[in-house]
Amino acid sequence: MEAKSDSLPEIFIERNQLFEELWQEHLKELAAKPRTDITITLDIGDGKPSTITGKAWESTPGAFLKDVPKEISADIVIAKIDDKELWDLNRPLEKDCKVSYLPFNHPEGRDVFWHSSAHCLGEACELEFGCLLSHGPPTPQGFFYDMAIPNGRAVLPSDWAPLDKKAAQIFKERQSFDRLEVTKENLKKMFA
Repeated sequence: MEAKSDSLPEIFIERNQLFEELWQEHLKELAAKPRTDITITLDIGDGKPSTITGKAWESTPGAFLKDVPKEISADIVIAKIDDKELWDLNRPLEKDCKVSYLPFNHPEGRDVFWHSSAHCLGEACELEFGCLLSHGPPTPQGFFYDMAIPNGRAVLPSDWAPLDKKAAQIFKERQSFDRLEVTKENLKKMFA
């Protein structure tokens, strides 16, 4: 078996640095957005929607979970805006809207959870193998990640335990999932 990668390849370091630069630009743009009052209808699925006032570009669906019973909030994976658009729990709301919450046992909640899990698997594979990631979607059975490992090596059953350990470490770090919309040009810089 080949030696494991002890440090990130330069291409990953450069990608992460560019992400951080773009993230800081995003935060500056977000800080400049007007914080106007917005009306939010919260629907936690109990048949009793409530209306609250929030701030555009500041209030997040996740912030409202503190007022939701723990037996409901513990299973929430993603929010849904106006019964149409999936919305990250830490993503600021932009205008008046209805916010509902999807747990893991909802098909869309499950897909989001597994898609996020695929990203954690991808990070574990990058750290373990120094591989290049390709495609990592949710599936009806779970998730996977296509990748190119140096020297054409394949993932073997003997790799599963180290990958599981690496993924567990990533989960323990409680890393955030940060949504960042970037230009095609910057995407090419990050991933081409």
